[in-house]
Amino acid sequence: MDENTGEMPTPEQAIAALDDSRRRERAAVNAAFDTPWWYFASLSGALITCGGLIALSEPIGESYGFPLEVSTVFAAIIAFAAIFGIVVRKVTQRQTAAARPTYATKREGWAYVGGAIFVALSVYLGAKIAFDSNFVAMSLLAVVIAVGGVPFQAMVRRRALRRLGSDGAPA
Repeated sequence: MDENTGEMPTPEQAIAALDDSRRRERAAVNAAFDTPWWYFASLSGALITCGGLIALSEPIGESYGFPLEVSTVFAAIIAFAAIFGIVVRKVTQRQTAAARPTYATKREGWAYVGGAIFVALSVYLGAKIAFDSNFVAMSLLAVVIAVGGVPFQAMVRRRALRRLGSDGAPA
């Protein structure tokens, strides 16, 4: 019903309004998953940098002792956490408040986090055992993030669009 005149919309107006609503829903989902080109690249670069610091911790420990080795590892972890926080904050600041709703259930969210941790640990430990090098292991993990981040994001976007009852095709 039209708020100004109190009249019912015509079928064409109702269809147009529904199409507009579906288009706005799809736009909100797409905006929620829209990340700049540098997002995964900067996370990978931070991981390689911190992996280099962790790789340096072994020779530092041999030369200067265990406390400095552990301090170097902690510094690398803190540096990665800081860079990660800055990158995520920059990306979320670019998104509008309307574009940040959660389109995954809590169960799915924890499954994604658990899966990401499992993949990260598997890649890291597999490379560490195979190459006996922290730097190579962290570099391979960075490659997995850089290469796998975009397809994973696209999969989550498709699931969110399906949840809305939309296949993502333009109206």
